[in-house]
Amino acid sequence: MIPYNFFSIVERSQKYVVYGDSVCEDMNTLVLTNEIRTYTTFNNVWDWLEKQIPITIIEDKEYIYLNDDVNFKILSFNMINDKLEFIKPDYLMRHKINKNICKLNVTNHHSLKVTNDHSLINYDGDSWKIIKPEDAQYLPGIVNELNIESEIDIQYYILGLWFADGCFPNSDYYPSLSSQYYQELCEYITKEDNRFKPYIRKTGKKSDFQFNYKPVRDLLLENNLKGVKSINRSIPQNIFEILKTDQYYFTSFFAGYYTGDGSFNAGIINFNSANYTLLNQLHNLFMSYGIYSHILIDKNGRHYEEEVFGDMYRLKILGISQNLIEFLKPFHKFKTSKNIDFKSLCYGRNFNSVGHENKGIVRDVKLRDYYSVKPIHITSKEQIIYDGYVYDFSNPKNQTFIANGFIVHNTDSMYINIPTIKPKTSEEAVQHANKISKEINASIEHFMKNFLLPKSGVNPEHNQTNFKTELVADSLLLLDVKKNYAFRLLAREGKILETPKVEYTNLTVVKSDTTKFTKDFITTMVEKIILNPELQNQNLITHINQLAINMREVLIKHINEFDFEYIAVPKKWSTNYKTEPYQVVGMKLYNTIMNEIVLSPMSAALLLPIELVNPIEFETKISAIKNNNELFIENVPISKLNHIGIPYNYDKEKLIKCFNYYCIKININEVWDIVYNKTAKRIVEVAKKQLL
Repeated sequence: MIPYNFFSIVERSQKYVVYGDSVCEDMNTLVLTNEIRTYTTFNNVWDWLEKQIPITIIEDKEYIYLNDDVNFKILSFNMINDKLEFIKPDYLMRHKINKNICKLNVTNHHSLKVTNDHSLINYDGDSWKIIKPEDAQYLPGIVNELNIESEIDIQYYILGLWFADGCFPNSDYYPSLSSQYYQELCEYITKEDNRFKPYIRKTGKKSDFQFNYKPVRDLLLENNLKGVKSINRSIPQNIFEILKTDQYYFTSFFAGYYTGDGSFNAGIINFNSANYTLLNQLHNLFMSYGIYSHILIDKNGRHYEEEVFGDMYRLKILGISQNLIEFLKPFHKFKTSKNIDFKSLCYGRNFNSVGHENKGIVRDVKLRDYYSVKPIHITSKEQIIYDGYVYDFSNPKNQTFIANGFIVHNTDSMYINIPTIKPKTSEEAVQHANKISKEINASIEHFMKNFLLPKSGVNPEHNQTNFKTELVADSLLLLDVKKNYAFRLLAREGKILETPKVEYTNLTVVKSDTTKFTKDFITTMVEKIILNPELQNQNLITHINQLAINMREVLIKHINEFDFEYIAVPKKWSTNYKTEPYQVVGMKLYNTIMNEIVLSPMSAALLLPIELVNPIEFETKISAIKNNNELFIENVPISKLNHIGIPYNYDKEKLIKCFNYYCIKININEVWDIVYNKTAKRIVEVAKKQLL
């Protein structure tokens, strides 16, 4: 067990909690608002909630705490009973980041974008494990076991048929459909409703037929769909809302669309079309009902008589349940005489698997352990720069929520520093970490099962509190700003690194709007001084002061030589602003002194602070040209000309001449204030505390 003095050993100032990030604002989640399902983005959810609930701000994070007055739930996966269920979360949290994130691609059009330290789940054949994006091979997609009625609404079935493979030219009085099995199809529809009157006209292998059916004809006319070509067709909003809120009409429409344009292969339903808008509406509908789907793009895949007419899109429905297959079987006969068999990749125990990542993946549905989720293969991973909000739901019951149709986990991370343990090797450090993790788990499990859960009336077997050693580091730098830290990594998930590696979270070394000079300055300070085990017992401030002197000399050298890319801040000419920001003014200044349009909206440039050595002479010389173009400085007051934006491919000699002619120089002290930024100063403060 844990020693009696464990918590006195782990001093308060040396026990840290660092919260995990989450998913990007443009990812979609599935919510239930006022009993209406909506598949929408996280920023839309935030906007909806903040109109009803005040925002609570705690340091750099914003929280919306859910109360009983708001009818709001999120779809969540219960890993114990294999159920997708709507749960009211405790809160929705967001905060801004500017750093690299992980983009997990499952097609060339559908992905999951999460921060690198966010938790995902993976089934290993025995239980669900928490993993990081870098270790994921599959993502669990949602599969809703819909209770589908065998009967359909024939009006919405015909409407789905028409959207899939119908037309309604301006020259015709009645709309048309097309089918290879037109006779069987017409007999089926007429049997369901004898008001349906088809008029067959044979054209090649298929048969086009006009049909007289007033409910559908009136619906098409009311929504101005007559004369609209199939590539421009979309489901009108009023019909879309009905399909989204009424499962009976949705499944009827789905059956019709499948009859007209669907195919079934290897456990996947496919819809192909050049009409992206329509397929995306269908994708949204399927996700709203908890049925995982995604779109992929076939670039220039639309051909006719060997001519290329543009891109084709494929909507793949993968979250298929057995009862959905049974529902479709009566309509499959209108497409082919082949039987429809349910085969799919599933989560289960794979006894034949050699690779660890595939132990929980089976191809035989009879061996599956979970019915509410399906493994979706990750085709590629990317590290991309992301500047915006990330979101996280707090769902204590299931600890999961939906992002872009995938199950993601919400967990926190805790760093524990025990200064009395000083391992000599990485192997020894990992052994200590595993031992401590087991002791913590044993104590907490004992408390949960014997005290808290029974007292709360909860079955002790439902305990999900678990500590796992994710990484082992021999040194940790924590700044006085949440989620700003760096550590010297020895091992991750039990795997010892050949060479220790310093990793960063939210420090400016991973942000896109930081100078290369600053990144080198901070990484040198952190890796060569602060986290350097060889300097552990030395005065770090002495080393940092010498580094600062050396770096300032490097800075001055770059300025004198007009070598700016290393020391300048990368900026873009944004058009989304109410008043003109300083970087735009700086880029306009460059255009003006060059007397040509080099930079324009959406251009990228190197931004540097400047000073006008002789403002009067500058004003006299610039007045003759500053109004020559709207992308020049025109009426910008001279007091606002304190930065210049320089293109990446600039003519050094020409720029030097312009600076001399207009009496402009780089402001060295302000450049130093920029490159020796708040993060660098906070690191120095941490080093100073070592001396106290």
